[in-house]
Amino acid sequence: RLKSDKPKKRLFRLRIRRIDIDDFRFSMRLAKAGQRAEGIDFADLSLADMRVRSNGFSLTGSDIDMELDSLSFTDRSGFGVENLRARRLTVGNGNIAFDRLGLQTGRSEITAAELRLSADGWDKYKYFADSVALEARFTDSEIAAADLGWFAPGLRRWNLTLSDLSADARGTLSALKGKVGHARLLGSSLALDYDIGGLPDVNRADFRIDLRELVTSGGDIAALTERLSGKAPAAGAERLLRRL
Repeated sequence: RLKSDKPKKRLFRLRIRRIDIDDFRFSMRLAKAGQRAEGIDFADLSLADMRVRSNGFSLTGSDIDMELDSLSFTDRSGFGVENLRARRLTVGNGNIAFDRLGLQTGRSEITAAELRLSADGWDKYKYFADSVALEARFTDSEIAAADLGWFAPGLRRWNLTLSDLSADARGTLSALKGKVGHARLLGSSLALDYDIGGLPDVNRADFRIDLRELVTSGGDIAALTERLSGKAPAAGAERLLRRL
């Protein structure tokens, strides 16, 4: 058997013990990036005012493995992160994985045992809603619809916040499934299974909800109806609901 004399290609390796970076910008524009009227465009990211703190960074070829103490930034869309941290963050070949994630915005505070984005290469992020798979497990979190609206713009007008949230999610944004083990919404508590198709277009999306537990009041139902529809219930119906 003949052996090749061609030397094996060695991967570039870099290890940094401590990173402190302030006030820098990151941009990523994929070829033929489409334009969206609002919200985050993953095919044309531009993150400004970035601040990074890390106690361990490793680069092997194009793969990143790091402990993320703190990250803050503002995207060109207006979405801002005040603090993002993770016990471990890995990035490579279209995949992004956070372990023990914590995220704070001006409205939300999210804790996740894991959050993973998976795709067959970075070019698939041009078609984020259909081509990037999400897997997440949230605990003791507070998520505002206004922040979800950066990913599905129609949610922003709902003016609602889920608190005390324990939930999981899996699938692409356009075909998302999961369970809410517990959450509080307005003054109500609930648990449910969900299957949502058609995001990010909220107006055309198909929401299938299997409600396993609900403790609520007529006042909450009236308020929720108004926020979801943008219209107040008829006067007689609202009075009836608030008496329940």
